Amino acid sequence: MGNGVLHRNDRYAVTGLAVVAAWVLLFCAAHAHYVPLETAYQAHLDSLNNPPILQDPPAQVALAEFFVGAVLVLAVPAAAIALLTGLSTARNSRGVTWVRVLGWTTFGIGAIGALPALGAGLFGAVGAFFNALTLLG
Repeated sequence: MGNGVLHRNDRYAVTGLAVVAAWVLLFCAAHAHYVPLETAYQAHLDSLNNPPILQDPPAQVALAEFFVGAVLVLAVPAAAIALLTGLSTARNSRGVTWVRVLGWTTFGIGAIGALPALGAGLFGAVGAFFNALTLLG
């Protein structure tokens, strides 16, 4: 049966929500590291009279952009896990209403985020690839 806190069928939905929450925290951490570096780099370029347009960014900026791209690629599995765990929980809840609601909520979060996650994953992979080339020289 249950362990006193979670019903036996809602562990999957909680896992899906936890994966989405972990991805959001990872995304916030990557951007918190990236934004100050990119702002300083753009301020430096703006101070130049004739800034080089096609110059590669410094290694610190390229590394931060690489990590943002990698986190964007991870959006695809996070949305897929939310979809699958939410649907599994909602379909197997057997009359427990709050478990069914939790499952459909998890499924909805995954469904709403699936298409943007595919786009973010694609652009993140391209960005991470080109920044990896910059880092490798």
